[in-house]
Amino acid sequence: MSHAEVTRHRGPAVLWGLGVLATLALVNVALLLLHSRGQSLLALLWVREDGLFESAGATACLVAAALFLAAATGKSSSDLKPSTSQRAIQVCAAVALLLMFVEEISWGQRALGFATPSWMLAENRQFEFNLHNLFFFNPATDYNWLKLVWSLFAVAYLGVLPLVVAWSQRVAAICHRVGLPVASLPVGIAMLGSFLNYWHGTEQSRHSGDALAGHEAGETFELVIELSYLALAVETIWRAAHSGRFTSRAVWAALALGLLVPGLTLVVGGYLRNPKPDAQTFATAHLRQARFLLARDNPQDALNELERSLDVWPNNPEAEFLVGVTYFRQQSPEQAIRHLRRAWELDPQFLDAAYNLGLVLLDQRQFDQAADALGTVVEQRPSDFEARYHFARALIGVGRPREAMSQLEAAVELKNDYSAAMELLAELRSNVSE
Repeated sequence: MSHAEVTRHRGPAVLWGLGVLATLALVNVALLLLHSRGQSLLALLWVREDGLFESAGATACLVAAALFLAAATGKSSSDLKPSTSQRAIQVCAAVALLLMFVEEISWGQRALGFATPSWMLAENRQFEFNLHNLFFFNPATDYNWLKLVWSLFAVAYLGVLPLVVAWSQRVAAICHRVGLPVASLPVGIAMLGSFLNYWHGTEQSRHSGDALAGHEAGETFELVIELSYLALAVETIWRAAHSGRFTSRAVWAALALGLLVPGLTLVVGGYLRNPKPDAQTFATAHLRQARFLLARDNPQDALNELERSLDVWPNNPEAEFLVGVTYFRQQSPEQAIRHLRRAWELDPQFLDAAYNLGLVLLDQRQFDQAADALGTVVEQRPSDFEARYHFARALIGVGRPREAMSQLEAAVELKNDYSAAMELLAELRSNVSE
């Protein structure tokens, strides 16, 4: 069958691709709407380990693998036999998807309940039985080079290649000649659109400091990739059927009994045995909801969310910090001081808590305590010119003008156009000379 004939038989496959395009668009839009409305808890439940997204993605990989195996083992009723390379590519795709499937469910660990071997326990970032979370691939919590390579390959193969094939008949003919399955144009558009959404989500996460938002964007993009592979598998089996190849009932029965039934059992078992979200998950959701409300200038409702967060996760320095900042915005300095001090006590490295505590104490003219807090910030964050300026104000309040002058000089050196520091420094120099 020629490339032109194959193209004519892609109608239902393209319809499938359009369905995938709509589905993947809804997945991305739904997650964005949850965040735009502050529904962080539901978003967290979707993307948690062995949750809805991971289970759906694992199922997509399993079914896609079965379809590629069915296409590769199909017999031809026409004179045009499938090439050896075509069958080999389909088998390799099935093997790769099966590996993705077992990695997604940690080789059925949660469903079967077996323990992680000690050698892997020491080398796995999530202490689970899988390869992609090994420290070798995942040296930092926010960096996994194996996942990066996997994602870039998916963008190139499932996103860019369909557009190139649609534009260039020569490339399309080469892909057909070697037997390389190519996704339809709607799937390619969905993949590239989802990649842009993922990039936007990770950039927002980086600027806002909300690591969970980046995780959710990553999990959403993973699901998009896995569903796109499923769409490609459906298109491949469709083209195989219309090129005169068929798969026997025995093959389908073997795939169902040997692959799909046990695989889906592991997915369902892992999902059902997945423990309910812990207190920290709910606390984090309330914390993010509070940030959402604070950004929309709704401090009272934000305080309610923060109280709920502290009810289920006491001693959370970030929640205490936000409570303190919110009380300060509501002109309640005593309560602000209490919560900011508590946040700093819980995490002595939480310099933002120390800095804001110093500002509130300075505003209340409690100069000794303000100097202690701001001095700690300057000591550990010497390039913070604003902390140096406010530390100088506190030092002036306790009667140490010469030390204040050195802090102001350092602040001006760090920021040449820092007018507030220059004015205060000039005033101090004038007073000292007198």
